[in-house]
Amino acid sequence: MDFESWSTWSGPEVAAFVTAFCGLPEYSTALAQNLTGRSLQQLTVRGMLQKGLARAGVGDAEHQRRIVKAVMLLDQLSPEELAAEMQANMAKHSIRPLK
Repeated sequence: MDFESWSTWSGPEVAAFVTAFCGLPEYSTALAQNLTGRSLQQLTVRGMLQKGLARAGVGDAEHQRRIVKAVMLLDQLSPEELAAEMQANMAKHSIRPLK
């Protein structure tokens, strides 16, 4: 997964990130259809990410918080740190490695 250019991710790439990083595969279809890296970035800048997630189909407030935290880490951690964090989260949530 290319963490350096996350703002250019397609909808399916956003969905794969949320599935792997947050352990929330139940939103895969909704996120793939409704969000891109660019929209995540724009919603974050405007302080509207949680509301955008709700409109995209993530209804659970705790799940929204987990995704918001993960998106914030995209700007705070290095690609190497993000990869390590994602591997740890995938193991924690018993998610298979991404192709």
